[in-house]
Amino acid sequence: MVFLSMTSLISRTGLDALVEFSGLFGGLCLGVIIVWLVGALTVMLFCRISPFQLTRKLMSISPFVFSVSSSHARLPFVLKFCEEKLGINPNLATFSIPVGVQLNKAGNCMFFSLMTMMMMGIYDIELTPDLFVTLLFSVCIMSIAKPPVPCGGIICLAYLFTVVGVPAEAISVVICVDPLAAMFNGVCNESANITTTFALAKSNNMLDKEVYYDNRQKI
Repeated sequence: MVFLSMTSLISRTGLDALVEFSGLFGGLCLGVIIVWLVGALTVMLFCRISPFQLTRKLMSISPFVFSVSSSHARLPFVLKFCEEKLGINPNLATFSIPVGVQLNKAGNCMFFSLMTMMMMGIYDIELTPDLFVTLLFSVCIMSIAKPPVPCGGIICLAYLFTVVGVPAEAISVVICVDPLAAMFNGVCNESANITTTFALAKSNNMLDKEVYYDNRQKI
């Protein structure tokens, strides 16, 4: 079905669709790097602590996060990581991390925005100022509302496509990219969530700096 969907899309829009898809994954990779950089700057400027350990440890758990698409399935491991590798107080981690799983959806916002605008480009739909504002609010709402299950984003994208005027049959194309995109989303979401929890721990004196700076731990 994925092959037929891609063939149908290319037959209607030409090979430009493949260029658009390559740009999508380039944007997802860039988004992960931006999340890490913003997190490092936040820790450095507001927490007054070296961000290099945090960034290094976030990068070290990314392969695990990349391979598990469900945020709920990753939750026990992320809690253990925050407590044992970053030195965050368990009382704070067990509250902040689950809340962040529901609300801290930087990766979803990034993917929904890129995917919707990519399909608009393929179908030659103009992004007017009014449509941009509507898309902005719709993406924020759908990012939070996305079910925490594999391929849950397809439901949200179907609504977003309707908002911007992309044909309903285009949702079939999402099936071929959603599993891989969900991996990038997970890295962004968890990185932002862990960084936020780390900043809260530092500002509330709930961070064990000896654990944070311990380079002997295997991650």
